[in-house]
Amino acid sequence: RVPNNSRVSVVVYNDNADSYTNDKTIEGKNKRQIEDIISKIKTIVPEGGTNLAAGLEKLSKAQPSNVYVVTDGLPTRGLSRYETISPFSKCSSLWGQSNKISGECRIRLFRHTIQNTKLKNAEINIILLPIEGDPDAAREYWNWSAANNGILISPSKGWP
Repeated sequence: RVPNNSRVSVVVYNDNADSYTNDKTIEGKNKRQIEDIISKIKTIVPEGGTNLAAGLEKLSKAQPSNVYVVTDGLPTRGLSRYETISPFSKCSSLWGQSNKISGECRIRLFRHTIQNTKLKNAEINIILLPIEGDPDAAREYWNWSAANNGILISPSKGWP
């Protein structure tokens, strides 16, 4: 449901980010465009890494007041400029040099990403999809959403 008086921007991300609204916003009252976006969203098949930084960077162009992040866990990839940052020196998997990433590196990456996002005034809401093997995700996303007047929703494994 999209209120008629709202403006919407949809960004999808895995190893990279892509805007389904061409880096613009569309009006909520434009039901045809909203339906087109919903159709595109329904075709998404999760694959590759999770580059939250790329997604937030792309989304920040729309200057949103409310953000809804749908994810299944902490990020596994970072921006290439992170490679020179000291806390990531032992996290070579962030740039595709390994197919595994430690929980510690995922937390560092997540915290660095949200600390450096340009979405400082946006309300952050998280829909955390269930996944095994990422025990720190709920705590980290809850802290981020709570600090930004948002909420965290985590549906049960069998939902819907």
